[in-house]
Amino acid sequence: MKATLLEQLHELDEDGLREIRSQASFLLAERVPDTDSESGFYAVMCDVLTEHGCYSPIPYGTFKRLPQYKAFREAVPVVTSYVRQYLKPANRLEERKAYNVLLAMVCRWLKTVEIPRTVKTCVENLEKIPSLVEVRFPGYREAGMLPAILRAKKRV
Repeated sequence: MKATLLEQLHELDEDGLREIRSQASFLLAERVPDTDSESGFYAVMCDVLTEHGCYSPIPYGTFKRLPQYKAFREAVPVVTSYVRQYLKPANRLEERKAYNVLLAMVCRWLKTVEIPRTVKTCVENLEKIPSLVEVRFPGYREAGMLPAILRAKKRV
């Protein structure tokens, strides 16, 4: 069965592959990286940057020695607090999805304003997350509807 499934993967379109990835992530929920830690958040950020055209995110150990690490350390608790207060993830999988959605917004904004999508520029713009959410989902925060984006079937 596994071989048959693997043979059929190449026939799927992008939406089909995303659905497979989503289902696999759900089934492997115990293996979802811990987003409570800085390194877990960094791993999610690197995944999103890679999906959005960042050519080579740097390893976390190297990143910790760079000047932007201080800004990153200060931004992570703010982003985490925002996610827990307004998106209210029910589990680690939803928390990771929240970070994916928010970081993807940052990456799309960077592309729109023609700023290279790098670890440095992403870290420098993490504070824009609340305003980017308000532009993308106007009124959702005030109405308490932001958790709905975590439960949406399609990727936002």
